[in-house]
Amino acid sequence: ADDHGAPDLDTVAEWLTWFGDDAQRWWGGLSVTSDRGHWQLGDPRPGRAILTKATTCRITRQPNAPLVTQLILRRLPGATAEALRQAIAGVRAVRKLEAALFAEEALDLLQQTRAHVRLETQRRPRLEPPPASTQPPLPIAITYVLHPVMPADPDELT
Repeated sequence: ADDHGAPDLDTVAEWLTWFGDDAQRWWGGLSVTSDRGHWQLGDPRPGRAILTKATTCRITRQPNAPLVTQLILRRLPGATAEALRQAIAGVRAVRKLEAALFAEEALDLLQQTRAHVRLETQRRPRLEPPPASTQPPLPIAITYVLHPVMPADPDELT
């Protein structure tokens, strides 16, 4: 953060990248049409302008919509937007490298686990199931218990 507590450019770029990915997934290309007009994500006027007193409303998503991050950057001053674009490109490059490292670490861990399991299997003898009992099975005696007949009045004690 700077002297005034505002986040630095790299922090904003990281946040915009994270936010932009999620926002694009959920809101990218959002388009609202009512009998009061049309609004699309990125329009400068608020969406409620076409929803107030509307009697019909249709919400859709456009598949080839501009990226949410680009919509945000369009509203910033040119120099700030360009600096953020470069910082966002840096964040994406780091994430790409990070993903490759995580994949490599996961593969390493998987190979170590497999080697450990093989070693443990070789060290321990296989356990055989216990032998069947040589004693003959015992008969099971079932005793039926008859319940006394309940009186007509359940509150009556007998």
